[in-house]
Amino acid sequence: MDLSPMIIGLEGDLRTLITRWDRFFSGELRVPPNREKKILGRRLRELAEKSSGESSGDRFRLDQLQHRFMSYAVNWERLLREREEGVRRFIPGKRKEAGASVSHGPQYPAPNARPVTSVDRDDTGDLFDRWCSVKVEIGQDVKIERQAFEAQIDRQRRDIEARMGSKVEFEVTVAGGKVKVTARRTDNRDEEE
Repeated sequence: MDLSPMIIGLEGDLRTLITRWDRFFSGELRVPPNREKKILGRRLRELAEKSSGESSGDRFRLDQLQHRFMSYAVNWERLLREREEGVRRFIPGKRKEAGASVSHGPQYPAPNARPVTSVDRDDTGDLFDRWCSVKVEIGQDVKIERQAFEAQIDRQRRDIEARMGSKVEFEVTVAGGKVKVTARRTDNRDEEE
């Protein structure tokens, strides 16, 4: 039995399925194409069972196709799970409520990007303003007053600098849908210049 035409057909079906999942995650489709995914997975398993005595080239192509399908399937499941759990702050295709502001990009910092803000030691007041504006941006209430916030930051700065033995600066970041103030060691080169 010649597997080439069947493998070519399954490769086309996988491309179509990838497109359907992309359309689902972009918001064009309302329902994930799980049924099509199950059908393609079953067809791949059936063909693999029938192909035990076929040429090594066809077996190799079929194995590669199965691995590719499984990689996509694992990724789709992960994205669905993150979407359901609300882990991802920005979900492609998520529609805003009427009257809500429209966002043109992710609501979380990109990997390895500069933090939302970086504040020097003397600008604790600006850190509070930035922290408040980020909290309001993502729809959270501000439940602390400026004086309490600044006193807490000063206490944390002293504790952290004593532990680390170097100066730190604070940054406002968004991680997992939460606004955080994080400390990081300042670059010694900046202090020398």
